[in-house]
This record gives sequence, C-alpha cells and structure tokens, in this order.
Amino acid sequence: MKTSVITSLTYQNHNTGPGHPERVDRVKVVNEELKKLDKKITWFEPKSFDQAIIEQVHNKEYLNKISTSFPKSGIQFLDGDTIVSPGSKEAALDAVGSILLGIDQVVNMEFKNTFCSVRPPGHHAESDKAMGFCIYNNVAVGAAYLLNHYHYKKIAIIDYDVHHGNGTQEIFYNNPNVLYISTHQYPFYPGTGSEKEKGISDNILNIPLDSGTTSDIYFRSSGSITYDALITADTNGGNFVIATDTNNSGSGTLNLRGGLDVETNGGDITLGGGNTSGTSYAIGENDESWNEGVRIDDKLNLVSGGGDILIQGKTSTRSVSTD
Repeated sequence: MKTSVITSLTYQNHNTGPGHPERVDRVKVVNEELKKLDKKITWFEPKSFDQAIIEQVHNKEYLNKISTSFPKSGIQFLDGDTIVSPGSKEAALDAVGSILLGIDQVVNMEFKNTFCSVRPPGHHAESDKAMGFCIYNNVAVGAAYLLNHYHYKKIAIIDYDVHHGNGTQEIFYNNPNVLYISTHQYPFYPGTGSEKEKGISDNILNIPLDSGTTSDIYFRSSGSITYDALITADTNGGNFVIATDTNNSGSGTLNLRGGLDVETNGGDITLGGGNTSGTSYAIGENDESWNEGVRIDDKLNLVSGGGDILIQGKTSTRSVSTD
C-alpha cells in the first residue's frame, strides 16, 4: 500500500522575514525529496474543517486574538520570535487540516502510512499563547480529534525535539487520557521539561538530557523508559497516538537539528552543539519507529515546519517497525 503525503503550497505564503530559522525551505526541501519517491506515495491537499475543532485545545479568547493578528501587509510579531504575515492564517489552518485528513485516512484504513509536510509548527503553542514559531498546536489538535471524534480511549504523544514541547504538555497536563513523553536537552529553551513535571496522574514523562549526550545513551535510556511507559498504558487498555517533534534536514531523512542529532548507525547525538550532520529515519523507505522495541501498526507522520511527526496506532508489540 502506498503512503499518503499531505501538503499545501500555502506554507510558502507564511512569511517569517529574512534570516528567520522557521522559513519556507524547511518544508520545501522535504517535499523535493519526497517527489523522488513518487511511485511509492500519493499526494493530497489538506481538508477543510470546522474551526471549532481547534477550540478543543486553544481557548476562545486566544483564538479571537490570533484571528485579528494576521496583518494585511508586512509581518507582525506574536512574541519575540513568532512572526505572522498575510499568508500565515491559511498556512496555519492548512497545517491543522493536514493532520486531520491524515488521521481520517489512517483510522479509516485508506492508508497505512500518512506523511504530513506542513508549517508553521505547533508544539510550543499553549492553550492561550503563541510561542516558539508556533500558532496552533497541530499535534494537540490531532490528539483531541482522536479522543473526541473517533473516541479513542487513550493517546500517547512522544516528542523528541531538542526543545521541550511546553505547549503540548500544558494543554494535556490535567488530562489523564493523554500520556505525553518528551526527550529534550535540559536546561534549554523554553525552560520547561524537568522530570518533576508529572501531570495530574503521572501522565507527563519528561526525559531531560545533558548537552553532549551520545546516541548509545540516548537510545538506551529514552527507548527503555518510553517502552515501559507505553506498555504500562497499553496494559490498562487504550488506543494511542504517538507524536514526535523534530527538525528536518531535507536530505531524504528526518534529522534532529537545532543542536540535536541522532544517528542510527552508531554516531553521536550532539545536544547544544549545533551539529546537523547526523541522520535519523529515512522518509518512506525505512520508516522505523525511533523507539526500538515498539511497533506501531498504523502510522501518521506529521512534519510541521521542520517539524512534527505523529504516529497513530492501535497495537504495540516487541518488534521494530520497518513498514
């Protein structure tokens, strides 16, 4: 079965200004590489949706403020580094629409794998605040959609960006039906992500890592901890969305950048070192779960502005996913 790829040219109209790290190229290079796999994929554009869905994770006051913040010309700062332009509104909504369509396709078994290539990203956006290049928390909206529309019992989100996903954690901190797991450099931006932050019912699992953490330590520690957490949740009965936030290299692989590189061939992770030479997981051809030992049968990958990966599945077993 082919992989579905969901993207939209509207991401190109999300102008963040010259020299900004969250720029058009972050998605453009991914799409250029995906085109080389054209025989293995089918392309789709995002779905339209009732924007009330976003209210499941963002409060109305924030959404009203955002709706009037998109300028008619030029650019506008939502905070010190989150910038919007006239085309940002449509791009941000298309990012959400992509993940919703991807979820529909995987849940309804139209595709076993779905890859969403979108921007702006989402995991720093809190329920009432834009932050860290993020406007809407795309992954959080997707998780809420699975809970409320498809009535999944439990959702697990795995976030392995070099930065902690403060927004996703804040949104689900008091929701026992969502397990949020994050590996990230600590201390680092945005300052959250201590292992002491546990959620209302131990549904938050932060795995803070030191600068200079090696690949071996990374996979041994975070992999086993994450596997144990997922198996415990699965024993209690539940269906899962597993989401991960990372950055991309545009070289046909997903690359953990922003100072964090993970190599699957024995190389090192560099936290805080700015190294961007390592490789992570090949797109389409070698679609491995980052966590060896957990197989996710149905997957939805969301690469969002350099971005987000969402993996959604109903079962987990002791094997590595190579589908």
